[in-house]
Amino acid sequence: MSDTSKQALLNRAKELSLRYFLSFKGFIDGSQFFSANAIAFITTDILEKFDLSLTLRNIIYGYIMLIAFQKRCRDINYKGTLIIIFVTLCFFFTTILEPFKLDDYGVLDTISKVIFHSYTLLVLFMIFSKTSANRNAELHCPLLRYPYFYVLACILISLYGIDFVSEHQAEIMQATAIK
Repeated sequence: MSDTSKQALLNRAKELSLRYFLSFKGFIDGSQFFSANAIAFITTDILEKFDLSLTLRNIIYGYIMLIAFQKRCRDINYKGTLIIIFVTLCFFFTTILEPFKLDDYGVLDTISKVIFHSYTLLVLFMIFSKTSANRNAELHCPLLRYPYFYVLACILISLYGIDFVSEHQAEIMQATAIK
């Protein structure tokens, strides 16, 4: 095996490592985005077997997917602000309402289905988009200029939202009931 093929193999192994998927740096192509999706699903599924709280599983899934979406946006040479906002809103919706099963109730059930199908279409778009010839490692959503601060802010907002919903669950159910 030549040195260049060994180096290419080592680079590919590095790209598929968990450390690579948990860093906001770099790019991922469509197949790696699919792999990140699989890693997120498998991780949350394993954590479910250990009875880890739904909220914590959603936070871990959201963190992995936020990284994947940002890297994939860089790969297709797109800043991705609207994509990151949409992914964040999906995260908030599921993390705040899912523990109380409110995403299956009344009007929120319809909103949940629209969000789920839109998110699925976005994931498919990201998987099948072509890698740009002009991809830029410095390109990022302005919200993710300081990505760990953004993740921390999302976690704090979602925890506040969960607390708010737990206190007002009856009123939310009454307001969203289909009559």
